[in-house]
Amino acid sequence: MRRFSRHLRRRLPVTGLLFFAALLPGLAACGGDAEDAEIAARRTALEQQRHQLQDQFAAAQNEVRNTQTQALDDPSIQPLRESFYALLREKMIEIEPRAATWLDSAKTLGGRIDELSTPLILEQGQEPPEDDREDVIRAFGQLEQTLRPVQNRAMQDPEVAAAFAAMQDSVHALMVRMNPDAAGAIERMKRTSAAVDSLDAEIAALED
Repeated sequence: MRRFSRHLRRRLPVTGLLFFAALLPGLAACGGDAEDAEIAARRTALEQQRHQLQDQFAAAQNEVRNTQTQALDDPSIQPLRESFYALLREKMIEIEPRAATWLDSAKTLGGRIDELSTPLILEQGQEPPEDDREDVIRAFGQLEQTLRPVQNRAMQDPEVAAAFAAMQDSVHALMVRMNPDAAGAIERMKRTSAAVDSLDAEIAALED
């Protein structure tokens, strides 16, 4: 028997101003094009910054991934997780009914990512299954971009925000009890997450 390992790196991967439109439609159109290009360029720059911050968050998270997994699976955390995710889903669907389908698709893709991330034990002569990781990563990234503005709006709901804060604080406290060395990584994750939230707000403002 031989072990076939596959690892995924998540790459986790915009109105116009009218001037004298009635008198100078050509000028107005040119001005709009320039402004749209400026907005698009700004959005691209913000998205690049966001990806960099995501990489920083992932690096800090990797330092404490085992501890975080244990904490999230702890029975004391389960009710908080279930309450938060139920509230978040409900609010997202209230904001955008299509989110129900998108969230189900995200769950399916997440399961596929787990499969691709799990080492496989193959019998002698057995060929590994087709590796479609790039397609899965691309689909998940596109879905994440679609869901992000809806999730951001949902997170502004006081009840959802309170549920998330309760879960996050409990998870972090439990992680530090399990592994005191995790405190530094948790603090970096918090700072990076706050910076991502700030960028998301800028990106959302460009879309308004």
